[in-house]
Amino acid sequence: MTLEGFPIKYDKELSWLIGFWTGDNFSSREGTVIRNGKRTSGRFGINSNDTEIVKRAIEVMKIRLKQKKIRILVQIPQKCKVSKSKLCSQTSKIFNINETMISVYRGSKWRRKIGYAAYVNNTELQRRFYIIYNSLQNLVEKETIKIRDFLQGIADAEGDVNKVSRLITLSTKDKYVLNMIKTGLEKMKLDYSISKTKRDLYRVYIKDLKKFSGEIQFYCRRKQLNVDEILKGNLMRTKDLEYMKLFMPYLKNGTTVRKLQEKTNLPYSTIGIVLRNLRSGGVLRCQKIGRKNSGFTYFYTTI
Repeated sequence: MTLEGFPIKYDKELSWLIGFWTGDNFSSREGTVIRNGKRTSGRFGINSNDTEIVKRAIEVMKIRLKQKKIRILVQIPQKCKVSKSKLCSQTSKIFNINETMISVYRGSKWRRKIGYAAYVNNTELQRRFYIIYNSLQNLVEKETIKIRDFLQGIADAEGDVNKVSRLITLSTKDKYVLNMIKTGLEKMKLDYSISKTKRDLYRVYIKDLKKFSGEIQFYCRRKQLNVDEILKGNLMRTKDLEYMKLFMPYLKNGTTVRKLQEKTNLPYSTIGIVLRNLRSGGVLRCQKIGRKNSGFTYFYTTI
């Protein structure tokens, strides 16, 4: 098989892009798309909120797939007040793409951050990637594709790092993709467990963060940073810092979990987790002040 006029070589860059595209693509499934009664090119591309992911995808599309007319769709929250012209100018500088190839779309209510779709209108490329997709199980089993980079791409697209449970979670509703993830992790000798939600969402849990970080690793900076912080003992999340603002009036002179519960009406367990995480991040001091029932009472103050 050839891809855009040259033989397919599943190097690390193409393997990563296939993995990410498998998890979070911006492609039309039909060979062509009908717009305003006219038949136009099929679309091939990826979606991400992380600029380093989009930059890498653009580079692979330019160098590896020989695509020149790459477009960017800037997806913004409904309440975003930045003008479209300014967004296009900023995006052009970030990705080094002409402003004429950039458009802006005001997204749905759930969107909270600015996201980007990098894509090309190329029916043949889109069609061939779906051929690759339908062959992926065989490519993974025979290790024709670079397993490590393929899994990195899927993790960048569908992975999440939970600082409370200290797990990496890969999520998908597609059983075909689930089987590829399982086969890939087994090839990499990484242990995993699987759960299925009521909405038929499969979650693959990876507990050995050290081995994942050493052998696969996220390319996405914010996700890998979370893994690195867990490995260093820092469990603090952005959400914990938001809670800290609420707790601050009581933390200045010192307080306990029970007192914070009385003041804020938050669940005792939630407060305990947040304080533990803030302490691991080095922003709180904790002192045992004596036994209460069968355990200790802890007194928290800011550092």
